[in-house]
Amino acid sequence: MSCSSPTKDNVVGYGVSLNWSLVRTVMWYLTMGV
Repeated sequence: MSCSSPTKDNVVGYGVSLNWSLVRTVMWYLTMGV
């Protein structure tokens, strides 16, 4: 039996993509503000 949980992997992947989109949004606001 496998010990890895796909639900946990999905949550981690979603969190990473969410953080990356947030970082890109902040970078865009900074470039537009400056």
